[in-house]
Amino acid sequence: MKRLAIVTLALAAYGCDDAPIQEAPELPEELDAQVIDAGDAARAIELDGGLDASLDASFDASMIDAGYVEEVDAAADTRDAAALPYARGVQRYSPGSNAGYGQERYPEVVLGPPSGKGNLAGGLDVLSLGVGGEIVLDFGARTIVDRPGADFIVFENPFHAGGSAAAVFAELGEVSVSNDLTTWLTFPCSLQPTQPGMYPGCAGWTPTLAFDPFTLVPLDPAQTGGDAFDLATVQATSARYLRVRDLATSGQGSSAGFDLDAVGVIHAAP
Repeated sequence: MKRLAIVTLALAAYGCDDAPIQEAPELPEELDAQVIDAGDAARAIELDGGLDASLDASFDASMIDAGYVEEVDAAADTRDAAALPYARGVQRYSPGSNAGYGQERYPEVVLGPPSGKGNLAGGLDVLSLGVGGEIVLDFGARTIVDRPGADFIVFENPFHAGGSAAAVFAELGEVSVSNDLTTWLTFPCSLQPTQPGMYPGCAGWTPTLAFDPFTLVPLDPAQTGGDAFDLATVQATSARYLRVRDLATSGQGSSAGFDLDAVGVIHAAP
């Protein structure tokens, strides 16, 4: 996706009712077996291998979110993208209704660093989950572990309308973690803000800032933006998998629901 998007596309990605509606791009009938397999009638999409411990060994460093490339210098071409602390694969993607935006770049659109635009604009390098849609990310050997403070960050594309944090344009998602894809621990998330523009426990309400992912390691939520989570909140000591479920009840076009950009790890297993 080019960083210079036409206004109508930007409005569509933000869910504006006045924007021209774009048809959802169709997913290819056959996809590279090394990346994803076609799912069931609900269009669930899963990676081959399930709990394959070789995920890290086979990780393709080129298959990361390319949206940030235009925002860092040319030296990024020689730096080790595989070492960056972000999700390494997708275990399952189950689009909800009115999804479609970003699917032509799936799964790489949600892997690697985010492409933040700051408090006043939302990035377009995202995957729309659709109404009630969900996605499960895999961190491979880079398992999230509990340490003092926040342990991981979920990046969406909210922004402060008119520059006011109380008037955030947010599309909220529920976050859960697991080590076996069976038992899930869910962070408490309410659609009612604790104060205007604030939805602690939910993902999708803190703008993603612009930063160089190669120099900002370890991640610092104060410099990256995004919604930070502490595993201790759900009494978890570690998590290999992370699920985001959209909490919208309605939507239009092909960009409804939670728009996932990336998930970054602050505290990872050595």
